[in-house]
Amino acid sequence: MRRKILIIEDDEHTSHLLTEFVSGYSDVFHAVDGREGIQKFHSHKADVTLLDTHLPDLSGFDVFDQLQANEEELIIFITADEPSEYFIQSIKKGAKYFLRKTIEKAILDAVLERALDNKLREKHKLQLIHDAESRFKNRN
Repeated sequence: MRRKILIIEDDEHTSHLLTEFVSGYSDVFHAVDGREGIQKFHSHKADVTLLDTHLPDLSGFDVFDQLQANEEELIIFITADEPSEYFIQSIKKGAKYFLRKTIEKAILDAVLERALDNKLREKHKLQLIHDAESRFKNRN
């Protein structure tokens, strides 16, 4: 099954590299700033969003806040900055995944695999809870 990945990244080289890494098994959509990223996020219903922390119009954290209305969204922060400051800030915001540029394909693949697997497990758990609640309501 092909995944949909949204890359919100203003650096053309990084965006191209990320696209090369994932285009074999994903449909890829791009945005070069935060506002475009938010619009494409909603219109394409991406499975995963790779989100740069520094964008020309909004910070990646501002974009993250707008995209996190539903906690099921899978957003991976990417940055070229020293990891500690942005890592701490992204964790406080609720991010679960964080990559530092320059990104290697093997690392990106491992993070995507783990993130998508966790998302699938969480979705399965929620379905089990929903099913159990439905069975309980039907008994009463």
